[in-house]
Amino acid sequence: MVTAAFSALSRSTRANYAFISQAVARGDTAKTINDALIVRTGKGIRRQDLLAGMRVAGGVQREGRAIQNVRLDRRPSYQSFPTFQPITSNKKYLVQYEIRTLDSKTGDRSVKYITVGTDSLLTRAELDQAARDAYESGQREKRYGDTQMLVGIVPVGARQQVI
Repeated sequence: MVTAAFSALSRSTRANYAFISQAVARGDTAKTINDALIVRTGKGIRRQDLLAGMRVAGGVQREGRAIQNVRLDRRPSYQSFPTFQPITSNKKYLVQYEIRTLDSKTGDRSVKYITVGTDSLLTRAELDQAARDAYESGQREKRYGDTQMLVGIVPVGARQQVI
């Protein structure tokens, strides 16, 4: 288990962690990520620090993808989730889901991300339902059209917070 992995990263890596995480999910190399960061922010990250951030992001994503293999009536291994210092949530366990949608009018596909936070050990079905409920409550907002159809819910990341 990675202990306090996020807090051990350099300041510049923590500041760009969301970007690094997305790039790791796409399978980008360290050089590609650093080049994109230079274009995006004007500064790169020291290679050693970038690789440490990529390892942390890979561990979070690996645990999230492992949840896909858990039977719906079973609980994932919460103890194996990488640990982080609290960032934005006060929940102990956070599971990130990729929400895949299809616009019924235009046929356009889109991807959104939702993070499910919990303090209790939920089963895979309960986690999936919480993600579905969060998506549907967000769709009730007036700014979203009624044309978005839910196509899939896929766990893509998981971590626990040291509270």
